[in-house]
Amino acid sequence: MFDVYAEVGVTRRYVDYLLAGSRNASPKLAGRLAEVTGIPRELWVFGTPEERRAAWAEFREKARRGGSRTAPTKAPSQGTLSKGAGSAKR
Repeated sequence: MFDVYAEVGVTRRYVDYLLAGSRNASPKLAGRLAEVTGIPRELWVFGTPEERRAAWAEFREKARRGGSRTAPTKAPSQGTLSKGAGSAKR
């Protein structure tokens, strides 16, 4: 299965931080996320956690039905987020 995290170049944990609102994506990272997931880059930079989670859930559902070329290998864990240093792979 395609690994969306590897394609974008971030860890699953960093996506957790983005979805929780603990971090905002840089414009460059937001562009990569938008290209791979189809979620608008503005949402990754300026969206609320609720908007990001809803868009992520929609992306996952489309991928599950075969409507997207990418899908996370495992969904980010919403309940296990912690305040810590998440960093994007480069």
